[in-house]
Parts: sequence; structure tokens; C-alpha cells
Amino acid sequence: METATAARLVREDDQLVGIVAQSESEMIRIVDVIAQGQKQLPDLSYQRNGIYLRFCHRAYDKGAVLRNLQDFLGVTAEQTFAAGDNHNDLSMLRPDLARYLACPSNSVPEIKSVVRLNRGIVAERKGGAGTAEALVRFFPDLLPG
Repeated sequence: METATAARLVREDDQLVGIVAQSESEMIRIVDVIAQGQKQLPDLSYQRNGIYLRFCHRAYDKGAVLRNLQDFLGVTAEQTFAAGDNHNDLSMLRPDLARYLACPSNSVPEIKSVVRLNRGIVAERKGGAGTAEALVRFFPDLLPG
């Protein structure tokens, strides 16, 4: 496995907190190396968005935040809409957390695949407009009269 990289390490207070890769393919190689390290450090995780990666504890991701918010508000997965477009959204795009799953058309392929697999909506529009499109398709009564 190739381990040389041109990625930039991100430090805060002299601690490694993240990585910025030069390309998407380089980030894929970096994630593969991290996956090997996770065998020795099972609580090590990360949030990834394109070429950006930030380390975190495995219990801290968007899925965990969504679950805690649901508990706090008394909302069930059956009542929840979740939309995402990049790798850092994968943890919340699960049917056990949200019945209504969606992503805009410009989402990364892995997100589109997960949304389709779970009978969600892959919008025709990009970005926020795609999320709004999915909301209206799931909940047509949101539109005024």
C-alpha cells in the first residue's frame, strides 16, 4: 500500500486534528490507511468532506447528533427527514434514524447510492434547491395553497 502523500496535516494546539488532501484519490488512499489504524484504535473516527478530513471519537458524528436531538425533542425516526451530500453525512442517512432520506443531484456517488438503497429521493436539482425539492416531494402540503 502506498503511504507517501502530499497531504497537509492540520494541527491545533500542537495536536493533529485533521488532514487536507491534494485530491479526492489521495484522500481515498489516506482513508484506507486510517482504516488499518482503526483496528488498534477502535474509538478513532473521522468526518470526511471531499479532500478534507477531521479526526473525532467514533461516538461523535452526524448520526449521533441526530439521535440525541430526536431524544431531546421526543421525535422518532418515522418523523424525521435527513438530507446530505457528502461522506460526512453517511452516519445520519440511515433508515433507523430517518424515514425520509434525500440528497441533491450534486451529491457524491456513495451518498446517492445509500439514499437510493433506502428508498429515498435523489433530487434533480443541486444543493439547497435539491433538498427543498425532496422536502416538497415527500411533503407536498408544505407548499402554500
